[in-house]
Amino acid sequence: MKKIIFSLLLICLVNSGNLFAQALTAEPADFSPTDSVKFIIDIKQCTNQQLLNHDPEDVYLWTWKPEEAGRPAEWAQGSWGASNPNLKMKYEGDNVWSFKMVPVSFYGVDAATCYAKDFFMLAKAVDGSAQTEDLSLLVEPPASGPKKLYVFPDKVKKDTVYIKMNDAFTIFYDRKLETKPELISNTEFSVFAEGVLDDSTTKVRVSTLGLVGSNDKLKMKATSNDIYRFSFIPEKLFAEAMQAFPSRRIIQMRFKIIKTKTGAPTLAETVEDIVLMPNGFYEVWHLSE
Repeated sequence: MKKIIFSLLLICLVNSGNLFAQALTAEPADFSPTDSVKFIIDIKQCTNQQLLNHDPEDVYLWTWKPEEAGRPAEWAQGSWGASNPNLKMKYEGDNVWSFKMVPVSFYGVDAATCYAKDFFMLAKAVDGSAQTEDLSLLVEPPASGPKKLYVFPDKVKKDTVYIKMNDAFTIFYDRKLETKPELISNTEFSVFAEGVLDDSTTKVRVSTLGLVGSNDKLKMKATSNDIYRFSFIPEKLFAEAMQAFPSRRIIQMRFKIIKTKTGAPTLAETVEDIVLMPNGFYEVWHLSE
């Protein structure tokens, strides 16, 4: 009986090792987007194994996040049927291919964008006749000091925190970390709130940008130590705006912190930091001009 139990345990351990193997990894595993990193795709761990035992000279990288359209011409995708020759992957042996890059240079974005959007890619034949499934690699920013703008619940990747329309959410703004002259001495801040409906086009606003300053329910409250907060429940905040769309739902929300004033604020009177809600039902991002 002991031998049988040991055999079963050994099988479980072997299988668990296969279970946790990743198709896409990075070397080094803990890297900065400003440094050189090697992305490695192991076809044996892929669900789609069309490239298994494929020609080592015919595997190319196809990647769309953190940026695709605005990349330097040298690292442009090419077309699906004719990959950019510069994106040819290196064969490491045993059905493993790699591609080395400095992410900020390759994608043409800053490190913050890499951390916010993560990395999405796949391996493919040059003509697109064979490929892996979509692969992703989540990267966490390094621990940092105080943040000018933060939220609760916080955005924690690989966590099980979800924000729904009836959940409470709070945005915090630390004015002590502000550098804009127009905001450093200001004592009143408001939040411009906009929702995107489930057709991904229609937008609802709690107040127009020019009327935000006169809407008391959009004003942030000053707390101790020069920190301002704005707490809300989405379905209540947008209730009036949603009366015109009784059968629709909000799938995304956008927020901009502004200097409380009469009329629309200037760009200099806007806090530039991105507001991110936790992973889950609703994504929040900085509203562009």
